[in-house]
Amino acid sequence: MTDIEDRATLFVLMTGVRRQEAVGATWQEFDIGNKTWLIPATRMKNGKDHFVPLTDAALACLGEVGAPDAPVFPSKRGGFLGHDALSLKKRYGLAFDLHGFRTTLASWAEEAKYRTNVIQALLAHRKADDNGRSLGSQDIAYMRATLFEERRALHEAWVAYVTSR
Repeated sequence: MTDIEDRATLFVLMTGVRRQEAVGATWQEFDIGNKTWLIPATRMKNGKDHFVPLTDAALACLGEVGAPDAPVFPSKRGGFLGHDALSLKKRYGLAFDLHGFRTTLASWAEEAKYRTNVIQALLAHRKADDNGRSLGSQDIAYMRATLFEERRALHEAWVAYVTSR
């Protein structure tokens, strides 16, 4: 796997992150040894730091480690890969978009009986109860668990699912 856009597309699909979070990633955000990625609050839709557990397959998408502030998925012209560089319609002629894989991941995880809060935490969504009802601000103030190890298990199962034949 050598094409930067293909690696970035696979990385988004495997991690369930939004594509702008992936294309803006720099090497300093990654802890390869612990298989984690910290997306800083400044790049998150909800304005909060988000830790992403990484599978071996997701790590393989990253390529060769660069300077701390270098883009993980650099543009061929220098700088960061453009947001539309990962257009599934442009690149592969597909009639759906990459963001739809987040829906697919969430639906698959629901059917595989993962807890709603684990799925929501994986997608960096607002926390919900186990019936999918969004929690109010008072509930959220007291719920600070990251469910990181459960999210890691979900990531592993998801990647096994999407890479199986």
